[in-house]
Amino acid sequence: MRTSFSTKLAMILALTVGTGAVFADPATEKAATQTETKAADAAITINDSTVVLQATVEGQKIEITFGQLKEQLNALPPQVKNAPMQEIYPFLLENAYKLAVIKAKAQKLGLDKDEAVKKSIAQCQEAMLQKAYLDKKVEERQTEVELKKAYDEVIKVLPPTDQVRLKQATFMDKKAAEAFLKAATNDGFDKALENAKKANPEQQGGEIDKIRVDNLPPELAAEVKKAAKATLIKKVITLEANGAKIFLVTKVENKEPAEKPTYEQLKEELKMLLSQKLMKEVLDDATKDVKVEKRIGLDGKDLPEPTAPAAAAAPKAEETKEEKKEEKKS
Repeated sequence: MRTSFSTKLAMILALTVGTGAVFADPATEKAATQTETKAADAAITINDSTVVLQATVEGQKIEITFGQLKEQLNALPPQVKNAPMQEIYPFLLENAYKLAVIKAKAQKLGLDKDEAVKKSIAQCQEAMLQKAYLDKKVEERQTEVELKKAYDEVIKVLPPTDQVRLKQATFMDKKAAEAFLKAATNDGFDKALENAKKANPEQQGGEIDKIRVDNLPPELAAEVKKAAKATLIKKVITLEANGAKIFLVTKVENKEPAEKPTYEQLKEELKMLLSQKLMKEVLDDATKDVKVEKRIGLDGKDLPEPTAPAAAAAPKAEETKEEKKEEKKS
């Protein structure tokens, strides 16, 4: 089973660096990974209750089940979440193991009994309950009709961009990236990558096809925009998140105007955009029938009921003027 280079890079960023950066067109990646996932899942013989890791930390036995790994997977970006389990499993297991060790060490120090920590946990529980309510009510309102209206509005204002085919090699060490760039300049990108993989079978690199420039990380997009097709970018591009860095050597193979994304390609982003508007509606509806019995200001005195913003009140004032004119005419 072979996962695309862009998916592997996303795994590294999501699990090691801690960012959800995506390096390929979501629709293309989703179709490819779903096909791979079906084949890969057929080879999985363990179930959710299977203990996939055991360890003893600070005298405490820790166990991680396959079901727990799947739960953690749901919190990761879609491109990683849709990858075949066979490919992402080692990253996922290592990440879960490290988090379990941190939890055990925190308990050994008694941090779970610290009053400040207990207060923070209680606040998190309260916030999660509030979020669960808002998510449920927003989801009820987030219909296909509303999403398609949002899509039509977004497409009208979406600026044109290019889509590109890239060849890219990824490094954790800047000097190694600079050495590769020199080799790619002298021998060509393909030959340099072939030699690099012979020297180090773990070397990451490959082709990313039909990705919109506006889907690239800003640092990479800025350089790709300036480069013509069939051009090696003559600098190492640094991506950074949470203090970790990766270094890219990139060649722009092809560049052409991109078609506007389809509704399905934008659907997840549309849900996020629409949820902000719907969340306000849910909050307004949830509080409109609640009678506030006391509202105190900083001076200790009663606060008056909140008034509508001037902009919202203005149309009513205009309507009143028109009504008065009609009364005079009559």
